[in-house]
Amino acid sequence: MRSCITFLLIMFVVIALNDSLYAQDCTHTYYSVQNDILGDDIAPGDTVCLMAGNWKYILLKNIHGTEDKPVFIRNYGPVNIQNQENNPGYGIKFDRCSHIKLSGATNEQFYYGIKILEILNGTGISIDNLSSDIELENIEISNTSIAGIYAKTEPDYFQDCSFIATREKFLMENISIHDC
Repeated sequence: MRSCITFLLIMFVVIALNDSLYAQDCTHTYYSVQNDILGDDIAPGDTVCLMAGNWKYILLKNIHGTEDKPVFIRNYGPVNIQNQENNPGYGIKFDRCSHIKLSGATNEQFYYGIKILEILNGTGISIDNLSSDIELENIEISNTSIAGIYAKTEPDYFQDCSFIATREKFLMENISIHDC
């Protein structure tokens, strides 16, 4: 009986330490009710954790890492995105972001830790609005009405005739999509 209690106590400590160390990897944590993730408090080299759950969409806006210190966005358990409404028209959107790695490969149990299951009227992942230097890995995309992944910026994306994204003013670079 005593060895059983000792074993259970040791297992409890190991599990608690493992969860504690895993959670320390997260600089910022977001839950499925927080669909808009803004770069106000996110610095180069930070790790953003998307908690397990059912999400309608994820908007990543004004998040900037650097070439040496990209912002790492990862799942913390299975993240499922499903939007059966007409808006916002995407599962995950990068809006004015740079030097980001979005990974669904952070748990060996789930090869695709981030799954975009259905987007009724739109695209699975949209990399646009002056976004550049984005890496996507281990994300499953299915059942989209337009496209799986869009990676583009319209020349006049403000629609105010400013044309800030013309060829001589903006270049989308270093888009890496693998194991998706």
